[in-house]
Amino acid sequence: MDLKSIQKEIFQIVRTTGNSDSDLVVSDEKLKASERLHTYKRSSYLKPHSCLSDDFQVTKSLLGEERFDKLVESYLTLYPADTHFINECGKYFPDFLAASNEASSYPFIKDLSHLEWLRVESFYDFFNYKDENKNLGKVVVNPSIKTLLSDWPLHLIWDEEKAHGKKLTKVFVWTTEDRSVHVQAWSDDETKILTEMLRSSSLDSAVEILLLDFESEKLTEILTKNLSAWINAGLFEIKAET
Repeated sequence: MDLKSIQKEIFQIVRTTGNSDSDLVVSDEKLKASERLHTYKRSSYLKPHSCLSDDFQVTKSLLGEERFDKLVESYLTLYPADTHFINECGKYFPDFLAASNEASSYPFIKDLSHLEWLRVESFYDFFNYKDENKNLGKVVVNPSIKTLLSDWPLHLIWDEEKAHGKKLTKVFVWTTEDRSVHVQAWSDDETKILTEMLRSSSLDSAVEILLLDFESEKLTEILTKNLSAWINAGLFEIKAET
């Protein structure tokens, strides 16, 4: 059996719940094979559990440690680690919570846990950021930006400014160079303009499209108020020709 096959078999055994054994795990003077395998299995549970506790801190605070731990145990039984990247272990947790009994007590729990998961994804996506285009007026978007539409004002937990307006809110999540993860929402008009800025290739093309929906004076007022703030916040850059 080659090394890759051995690693794969050990990985599958460690992921299996309940008692199991393998000729690949042997005893020595310090540990029996069963004890060694139990240690491996325990470690494979504790590390994802610790990761989920870190990634879903607000959800854990809401549910309480005991209830959260029981849910994590059930989750890891249903969704054992299927990747070597520990930061991915919570990717199904929001959907798992939505299908759990907790959803009847906390109808916002899926959105809350989803928003926490977007913060994790944003953090890791940020470090794929590469600035390779130097065209005049080019909008270079921070690749860590995530958005969530929710009927619940969840962004108030992290939001750096006051919330605006309607019940249905588009929440923006992004990461910056100082390793901070930001969560914020804006007014409907500001959100519409920011969304267009993030999907346009240049400032000129964004303004051209936005003028179809906004009076020039109104658009100028909102951009004057927010453009520098959005750039300073790290949502995007506008690159000049070099």
